Amino acid sequence: CWQIRVDTVFRQVIHHCAVAPRKGQRGTWIHPEMIDAYCHLHRQGHAHSVEVFSGETLVGGIYGVAIGRMFFGESMFSLESGASKIALAALGKILHAWGWPLLDAQVENPHLQFMGAKFMERHEFILEVARLSALAEVTGLWTGRIAPFAAIECLS
Repeated sequence: CWQIRVDTVFRQVIHHCAVAPRKGQRGTWIHPEMIDAYCHLHRQGHAHSVEVFSGETLVGGIYGVAIGRMFFGESMFSLESGASKIALAALGKILHAWGWPLLDAQVENPHLQFMGAKFMERHEFILEVARLSALAEVTGLWTGRIAPFAAIECLS
């Protein structure tokens, strides 16, 4: 089974995102200075990770930045098939429970569309981001703010 954790191994999640091979891409924008900057944001309570574990092994995850009541997903990875989908679904469940209506996935692609992502016109998106980012939200680690997730049965 897989277990969902939040904000427990942020640096490992971003590292895996940086080294994960991507079809059709050479290299990554997630270089060491970016990792350090995101880890600084994480320590300040603005950047967060949702992690998928198999036992004590990290097998997938997603990270991003929260501003107000808006979450900007930056990158995700999967070491086992489906683990990044589970991380994204868990993040969506957390945000929905808190009344956060929007998750910025940045790029429209078949993977995200399969997960239920919807394209938003730029002018509408800009208005919503401005509105949601201006709302007050408590910063800090999310670990203590979420209800524990039940273990998820592996499909393999």
